Amino acid sequence: MRRGKKKVVKLMWMLSLLIALTMAGSMAVQAASAKSNAMKAYKNMLSKTTVYKEGWPMKASNCFFAVAYIDNDSVPELVVFNNRDIPHVGGYGMIYTWRNGKVVYAGGMVLDNKGEAGYYKKKGIYTDIYSHQGRKGVSYQRLKKGTSSGVLYKAYVIKGKNWKLSGYKKITGNKANVISKKSFDKSLKSYVGSTKLTKYKFYKNTAGNRKKYLK
Repeated sequence: MRRGKKKVVKLMWMLSLLIALTMAGSMAVQAASAKSNAMKAYKNMLSKTTVYKEGWPMKASNCFFAVAYIDNDSVPELVVFNNRDIPHVGGYGMIYTWRNGKVVYAGGMVLDNKGEAGYYKKKGIYTDIYSHQGRKGVSYQRLKKGTSSGVLYKAYVIKGKNWKLSGYKKITGNKANVISKKSFDKSLKSYVGSTKLTKYKFYKNTAGNRKKYLK
């Protein structure tokens, strides 16, 4: 009886393992398919003559793009930059994500210095940068369910030739409250843990670059 019971337990264990492996394989295939479809859609959008940002028409040939894994799924977001066809007030950047089988515009960005901005991989947090007349702000945005919203803000003022930190804010809805550096660091850590900022790598929107990086 004991030997028979052991065989049944072993068989059940092997069956459970097989089911788990099958499910994992199925999920991996679905994730790969979603990423492939998203990349094709991003490529198709950037292949058109004109790209629109909230009513602003942009020549696709004047755009740059970056691929960034911002939210916590296996499909990357697309960040687009264009400072030739959009005035400063319109913001030079925009972010797109993949939701329910289609490309979704998740929000605009200023991206005054695209070389400094970046994201915390798969933590849902990315940064935007605004600068004007001796002042600079780094906005920490949260991407969740296809929508972006501000959560933290770091302000700078120009001192001589260098930028100097001048304050921190926590954003809740439409309110921005001044906080200490300690509170800022604690809040940021609650979102990203020990993950470091990854800077965007922008590429000129050419057929060759789309083929190479959007796959």
